[in-house]
Amino acid sequence: MFELIKYKVIIALGLLPGLFFCSAVHAVETAPRISDREIVESLTELKQGQKNLNQRIDDLIYNMDKRFEAMDKRFDSIDKRFETVDKRFEAMHNMILTLFCSVMALVIALMGYMVWDRKTAQQPLRSKMLKLEENYHEVNTLLEIQNPSGPVVARILASFRKLAETDEKVAAILKTYSLL
Repeated sequence: MFELIKYKVIIALGLLPGLFFCSAVHAVETAPRISDREIVESLTELKQGQKNLNQRIDDLIYNMDKRFEAMDKRFDSIDKRFETVDKRFEAMHNMILTLFCSVMALVIALMGYMVWDRKTAQQPLRSKMLKLEENYHEVNTLLEIQNPSGPVVARILASFRKLAETDEKVAAILKTYSLL
C-alpha cells in the first residue's frame, strides 16, 4: 500500500515541472496570396453549387411528396378493402345470428309441441283409466267380492249345480260348459 502511494507521488512530482515549463508553440505557415478575382470566382462557384444543391433537394422533396401521395392512395384503397371485408363479416355475423335464433325458436317450438302433445295424448288415457276404475268399483259392488259368504258368481254357480241335481237339462248345459 505504501509502495503504491510512493509511486503516485513520484509520478506526480515528475509531471509537475513539465507542466510549468511547457510553452505554447506557434506554427505559422504563409499562404499564397489569393486575388480578389479568384475569391469572386470561387464565391460564384459556391453559389452555383448551392443553387444546384437546393434544386436537387427540391426535386427530392417533390419526388417524395409524389411517393407519399401514391402511398396515401394505396392506403385509401386498402382502407376501402378493409371496409368491404368488415361489411362482409358483419353480414355473415348477422346471418349466423339469425340462423342461430331461428334454430333456437324451432327448438323451443318443438319442446312446446312435445309438452302439448304429451298432455293431449294422456288426456284420453286418463279418462279411460277413470272409467275403468269406476267400472271396477261398480263390478266390485255388483259382484260383492268383499262379501264373506262369497262372490255372486260363485253363489250363482252353486245354485245352478244344486238345480242340476234335479233337472237334467240344466245338468247337460253345465256339462257342455265344463261347470259341472
